[in-house]
Amino acid sequence: MDYRDSAEETKQKLETVSSTFCLAKWNMVSMHLTNGKTHSCYHPPTHDIPLEGLSENPGLLHNTPQKIEERAKMRKGERPDGCSYCWRIEDAGHTSDRHYRSSEWWNSPDFEKIATNKSLDKTITPAYVEVNFNQACNFKCVYCSPHLSTSWQEEAEKYGAYILKDAAHNHLGALTDYGLMPKKVSQKENPYVEAFWKWWPELYKTLKIFRMTGGEPLMDNNTFKVLDYVYHHPNPDLELSITSNLCPPKQELFDRFLTQVKKMETAHHTVKCFVPDPKNGTEWKEWQHYIIGDKNKRLYHSELPSIEQENIPELTESGKSKKDGGFSYEFQCTAPVMKHFSLFVSCDSVGPQAEYIRTGMDFDVLDTNVRTFLRETNCTNITIINTFNLLSIPGLQNFLEWILDLREEFAYDKQNDIVFDVPGQKPIVKPRSQRIWFDIPILHTPSWLSIKMADSEMITMMEHSVEFMEKNIQGDDYSTSFRGFKQYEIDKVRRDLDIMRQGMEQSRLNTSMIRFAQYVDELDRRRNTNFKETFPELINFYERCKNEQ
Repeated sequence: MDYRDSAEETKQKLETVSSTFCLAKWNMVSMHLTNGKTHSCYHPPTHDIPLEGLSENPGLLHNTPQKIEERAKMRKGERPDGCSYCWRIEDAGHTSDRHYRSSEWWNSPDFEKIATNKSLDKTITPAYVEVNFNQACNFKCVYCSPHLSTSWQEEAEKYGAYILKDAAHNHLGALTDYGLMPKKVSQKENPYVEAFWKWWPELYKTLKIFRMTGGEPLMDNNTFKVLDYVYHHPNPDLELSITSNLCPPKQELFDRFLTQVKKMETAHHTVKCFVPDPKNGTEWKEWQHYIIGDKNKRLYHSELPSIEQENIPELTESGKSKKDGGFSYEFQCTAPVMKHFSLFVSCDSVGPQAEYIRTGMDFDVLDTNVRTFLRETNCTNITIINTFNLLSIPGLQNFLEWILDLREEFAYDKQNDIVFDVPGQKPIVKPRSQRIWFDIPILHTPSWLSIKMADSEMITMMEHSVEFMEKNIQGDDYSTSFRGFKQYEIDKVRRDLDIMRQGMEQSRLNTSMIRFAQYVDELDRRRNTNFKETFPELINFYERCKNEQ
């Protein structure tokens, strides 16, 4: 069953509870520890984490009063206002992230538990945790803000807010009043960071996905503290990930990160295994999937090689026969300390256009680091996140060609078998997999960068991109299936095209066009860039925006 079919099946299951039920509201959390904000996933607006009681109950980082109220609404079929991203997509007749997220492997097995146990509305340990430890960032993305980037904050302190039609954009005073700017305390004194590390050992036990964002996480020591903890506490069910610009201010930070991931892939384990007596009804194939560690967890999730009884390694003193005919033994193996490692790389176009959108990027450095990471690691993949905005449209086909080029280099038949040695036995071979993914979430704010402003020329560009994807759809066999585009990826781009065609209400469009021209003019003044040279495809649109003033 593919991702799209799974989402459709899950949609029917969610309907048995209510028409608005979403497992992510329970099982997923994004935490911004710089300013004490949280949300269930990255679509709803953030809200405050209460300080009262946090030191005694760090689970409040997730189970806030607002989320408890929203969960109750979802059980009754009501729509929480903060989840409007999905409501808009569903009202347009499309499958939303509510269905996709609820269908994913880390979430869907908990459906019955969450659907039937209302006590979990108030206290649940999430399976998917996303955390932002720090706003430190060397980028100034055009749609970002000083509360998420120190580089943006420095620019705002130097030049002030962007003064646009009837608006002051990225005003430090307003951001402070809204509670979005980081707390004026050191990381060591931040009560939310302290609460996280207090919660972490308990949270870690049942984690399925842990994702570190920023800012730029490679600029934060908490990132490397997490990586070190996972190395010393293997978790076979954990998918660990980082969202990075992959262009840190010092290349040594990338090198340090790469070294740590490689170390985590080749950890040495002492394995203790109990072998039941096959005569008691347990077939060899049933137990050989499991390696029992010192905390009764599997150290590696894939199948062990087939082991014949006569080839069991020499028994240690602890391997004496049991009364039921079974016995235990120990052996050494080399295996990852986690199920998988994913790297999410933010990039909204290619070349100079990508560098304009994400000021601070060197696209060639990013491309080199992406390929280096994939060549020098094994149990990893990369997802390129294109936060799809107006400036992404002209370069979309070039972006898609870049994805195809990466998929060609790291396709199934270009990969080596991933082998982990188990002395005295056949090696463990991890199946090859798709290592290049991309997502294309829609940007909604600021409105003057929304794809809903697109004119007929941009819609035509988008149509050509969809046609390009359809000509390069993935094949059915393994030798080709990791090269082209998946059907659900094409569906997501079509969804964005449909939203572009819907357009924007006229009065709002006029205001957004004025602000767009004012914004790029001020960007060019502050950053010594040239919009017209970088985006020649948008010159006509820019001139029409100027004429609105």
